[in-house]
Amino acid sequence: QINLKSANPSARTAAPAAAGDPVVLNVGTHKHFVSRDSSGTIWDAWYNGSTGKWTLEQITSTPSSAICGPLVCFGYMPGIAGLSNGPPAAGDPFVVAYNQQLHYAYRDGNGNIQDAWYDGSWHLDQINNGPGKEILPVFCSVFAACPPGLTPGPPAGGDPFVLVGVGNQLHFAYRDAQGNVWDSYNEGNGSWGLDQVPMGSSRAASGPVASVYEDKLHFTYVDLNGAVYDA
Repeated sequence: QINLKSANPSARTAAPAAAGDPVVLNVGTHKHFVSRDSSGTIWDAWYNGSTGKWTLEQITSTPSSAICGPLVCFGYMPGIAGLSNGPPAAGDPFVVAYNQQLHYAYRDGNGNIQDAWYDGSWHLDQINNGPGKEILPVFCSVFAACPPGLTPGPPAGGDPFVLVGVGNQLHFAYRDAQGNVWDSYNEGNGSWGLDQVPMGSSRAASGPVASVYEDKLHFTYVDLNGAVYDA
């Protein structure tokens, strides 16, 4: 058992109860078990195969909570800052290793795709809702200013899928509230691009899943009728 050491002393870490599906990633001798709790906080319980030790890290910040009496709320309990100061997650994280970096991507409550990443120090990038479309979450002002969106992609309606693609590009694929599929990507040289995936008249109800086949990017999704499409 990876989490809930308070309930089971033989569990590996004290990570809280998971509120979504975990994602597991192997990086060298490290094995990472990443999940979100009911407050939207993302946790990484990871095992170091070289030392045989477990470590628990809080990746994103916990939200502030109201302090209320029987009739009125009279204050707020400040949240606890995570390693990245990222806002709470509204969906499950996606974790990928890229250029000796570890990236924790997730959707927040405003439809922003957040990328909390580590390269020896912690960083936070907002991938979509760029200039002209961004609504800054109030939460970010508690710990740090929210970064501007790196691409003008619309708010996300589902969780991101992250892929290292052809040419060492890092792709953040997601669907919006209308079922359109978008690909925000780091071109590998510090520049960012945004593509709307051609879908004809179909619209995604779940997904997408991104993959590379014969040096071509594929975006697979399910429509409202259960039909599987590969764009």
